[in-house]
Amino acid sequence: MFLPPGVSEAFAERSGWGFGYVTWDEVRALVKPRAEDAHKGMYGHALLVCGSRGMPGAAVLSAGAALRSGCGLVTVHLPESERFPVEANFPSAMVSLDTADCFTELPADMTRYTAVGIGCGLGQDSRTVEALECLLEWCRTRKVRMVIDADALNMLSRHTGLQRLVPAGTILTPHLGELRRLVGTWRDEEEMLERANGLAARLDSVVVVKGPNPLFIFLYHLISQTIYKYESKDSFTHLIMKFILSPNPNIPHNAADEYCTTVLSHLLAKS
Repeated sequence: MFLPPGVSEAFAERSGWGFGYVTWDEVRALVKPRAEDAHKGMYGHALLVCGSRGMPGAAVLSAGAALRSGCGLVTVHLPESERFPVEANFPSAMVSLDTADCFTELPADMTRYTAVGIGCGLGQDSRTVEALECLLEWCRTRKVRMVIDADALNMLSRHTGLQRLVPAGTILTPHLGELRRLVGTWRDEEEMLERANGLAARLDSVVVVKGPNPLFIFLYHLISQTIYKYESKDSFTHLIMKFILSPNPNIPHNAADEYCTTVLSHLLAKS
């Protein structure tokens, strides 16, 4: 278990939970400068499946976070009617257009993408459930990394058969309400952590739980989950995309490093 920078060491001592403490020096050491001759093609291609009719804001926030955090190429798949806010705000993002008013079909050439983020503003139309099943199956068989959030998580909780298709190593980012729908209710924080840990172990995935608590990182062998308070859930989810796209072998994808690099990107973006 790890505590982030800024959290009192006295808290770690009082808790008795065996926390480690992450320092800012350790955070800074994880972020590697890019080569002067680097270009966007060297930093992966993120596919964001976000938005539905009347919900373009989720796609705008997601695209902006992915671009700002350093994804080389970003494509947003969304209904054609909702394309204009994305194009107006982030002309460097590409769009893949769904013919319906929600997510109903995969983009034409899925082999272009090195990671997939899905869920923000997606809705839970029955056609979207079918399309999500196809996307999970595609990513699972081809070992494509995923970030699953928001309505995609709600569909996993309502249609539990989809959970068997979640690719190993997927990052799930529920808030507390979405977590309850996935794992059931709990009596206290300790039981909540146990249930989140069980979900991560069962799906062989990373679970990032956002809530009012300080951030904790727990490791379940190679499985991890994080609790983090963040001002924009859609943005946080797609900041993570940068790190699963990273070609740098010096940045391991364990929980502590995922947290540290994500937080540092957020701070750099604010500055």
